[in-house]
Amino acid sequence: QKSKVRVISSDTKLFRVSKDCKYTSLHVRAMADIRSAKLPSIIVKSKTFEINEIREGSDGNVYLKLKDRPGWVFMYDFDETRSMAPVMSKVLLQEVSGTKQFGHDDLPFDARVVVAYNDPSSGTTLPVEMNDIVVIQEINQQGWCLATGRNDQQGWIPKDYVERMQNVDMTPLLSQNASNGQTNAPRAPTSNAPTADAAEDWTVHKTPEGREYFHNVKTQVTTWDRPACLQQGRSGSSASASTSAFKSPNTGVWQIAYSQGKPYYYNTSTNKTQWTCPPELEGHK
Repeated sequence: QKSKVRVISSDTKLFRVSKDCKYTSLHVRAMADIRSAKLPSIIVKSKTFEINEIREGSDGNVYLKLKDRPGWVFMYDFDETRSMAPVMSKVLLQEVSGTKQFGHDDLPFDARVVVAYNDPSSGTTLPVEMNDIVVIQEINQQGWCLATGRNDQQGWIPKDYVERMQNVDMTPLLSQNASNGQTNAPRAPTSNAPTADAAEDWTVHKTPEGREYFHNVKTQVTTWDRPACLQQGRSGSSASASTSAFKSPNTGVWQIAYSQGKPYYYNTSTNKTQWTCPPELEGHK
């Protein structure tokens, strides 16, 4: 079964391809679906781009609707060996913001070109286009920046033509899509019926709509169907195979899951996973 498609945000936001992304460009899809047709356009690592909608697709990936042209791009890389399932640890895109406030203490830094510049008569300037990403290496007293652009080309551009880029914390955004512990956010179960595994290998999760699904931390199988080894625990005490959540006023929600019979703890607000019991949960060990 597929999860329900839902809109996460309808605000206009600025994004770039993540600096850690191994790809220099990403194909634009016709729809918010990894299997939809690839459009002729691409987004490249050397430019920023605007989006005006973020939605969770039926496959569990997060899709961004491009503002200046038709098409969608996806937030997470995918695993071709697992029915194109999103790999939540491989984030391809990064939200950014820009500021005109920068100085020598910030050097070097990534900057976004906000005004195109090209002076063919000068042999020391760098031609740039709107939304180009450059690295500012130096700022002189005359208000010019020494910048490195595509293909490591270097030259001077006016300081007023760029703004320093800052990464936006995407934890609040992505936490709406990821609600797992150590696994790859099993919010969109796509697997077949579960096999007969040990109860302690299974963790229990819920979608935003309140529907339960089950994830096996050993086999990485995710399913809507309750595993047979958990059936007996529905009316008894099968806490060893479930994930419990406790609200902490300072650190958010802690989830307790089990791996090989040993409990571990995951904070859905900070994405922190640890073996030691947090002080807030001492009474729930």
